[in-house]
Amino acid sequence: MRILQASWHPSSSSHFATLSSDNRWRLYNTANLSEAEQTFALKPPGSQLSLGLRRGLGLSSRSSSSAIPPRFTAFTFGPPRTGSWASLAVLFLASDGGVYVLCPVAP
Repeated sequence: MRILQASWHPSSSSHFATLSSDNRWRLYNTANLSEAEQTFALKPPGSQLSLGLRRGLGLSSRSSSSAIPPRFTAFTFGPPRTGSWASLAVLFLASDGGVYVLCPVAP
């Protein structure tokens, strides 16, 4: 497993997130780095291997009949302090060009 990306949470000075090559997104609190506060196994809707991102929305060009699900390659947080659900969203880019949103996620 490799860490593909790490970013500080825009709404918290003590939380950061990582995306790893095993398609897992983790949110950590710097007060306890031994275990992630939240962990999500990222599997797109329609994947034959999972129930999918049940709390999110996916926009993708891939066929749902594909036997090989895409890899997640990058993420970004929604805009902070908007007073809307967007501030609780995490957007993911997949290897097939798809964009997926996981929401709500809060530290």
